[in-house]
This record gives sequence, C-alpha cells and structure tokens, in this order.
Amino acid sequence: MQRLVQAVSPNRQRDYWFRRFASGCESLEGPPRTGRPSSFGNQALKELVESDPTQTQDEMALKLGVSQQTICTHLKQLGKVKKLDKCVPHEMSEKQIFRRLEVCSSLLSRNETDSFFDQVVTVDEKWVLYDNRRRSWQW
Repeated sequence: MQRLVQAVSPNRQRDYWFRRFASGCESLEGPPRTGRPSSFGNQALKELVESDPTQTQDEMALKLGVSQQTICTHLKQLGKVKKLDKCVPHEMSEKQIFRRLEVCSSLLSRNETDSFFDQVVTVDEKWVLYDNRRRSWQW
C-alpha cells in the first residue's frame, strides 16, 4: 500500500500524514504550536477603523503598538477591504440645472436649422471615463 501511495502523490506532505496515521494518530488537528498566543483583539482595531477609515495600516500599527502585518491579518479577519472614497452628487445646484437647460435648448434650436441629430450614431456600449486624479483610500 505504501508504494501505491508514493506512486500516486510523491511529496513530503503525503509522507507526513502517512507516518502519522500509521503510528495510530487519527486526528486531523496538528500538534500544539509553540510561541506566545496572540493578545491582540479585533475590537480595538474595529473601533479605530470606524473612527477614521482613511488611515493607513502603518498608522494603525503605530497607534495600537503592533506590526503592520498584524493589522493586515486582523483587517482580513474583520472582512475589511481597501476601497476608494468617492463623492456622488445626489442633487444638482440651481446653476447646474440652468446650464443643462441652456445646452438642451441650444441643441434643439440648432437641430431645427442643421438637423445634426441625424448624423449622431449610438450603439449599446459602455463608456469608461479614465480619471487619473489621486484619491484617498479608506477601509
């Protein structure tokens, strides 16, 4: 049987589990780990992120006295992902409404004399605006 297992998947992980099961240990849990257990709680990080979502991982690490990698690990555990902050206007100002009215009226009056709408071609495509402004990230 050992030769069959070696022929199918030749690697160290397979050998480790084969020896482990052959010795009578049937648990899938690994041996107890050495080292200090984690004393960092997610609640402090969650409160810090909610107080200011625009801060960087390095800034959070300095405030909490842990490494940047610890912050990264715990942010993943909290389900936080880095997103771009964006402003979406919900209402137009009076000036914007007036400007829109001017442009539409101008285009309609131009179409009466020039009939340029007949030359406009539209298709069902999605246009993507390339905007290279630098915006801040947030969690």
